[in-house]
Amino acid sequence: MTAKKANIISQDLENKFKPFLAFRHFFSHAYALDLDPERIEPLVFAATETFELLKAEIGRII
Repeated sequence: MTAKKANIISQDLENKFKPFLAFRHFFSHAYALDLDPERIEPLVFAATETFELLKAEIGRII
């Protein structure tokens, strides 16, 4: 029998992080290219809310 690995963050929060991770991947591999403000703007507006959700979820497990 295998032990189930506990999730640290919820699936919802994981989904909120995916665009940030995609941006990080793109930026770290294509930084010489011009950044598209239309693609970055949603991340800028979502950053504070996403960080607050992360702090709340971490606070529940520690």
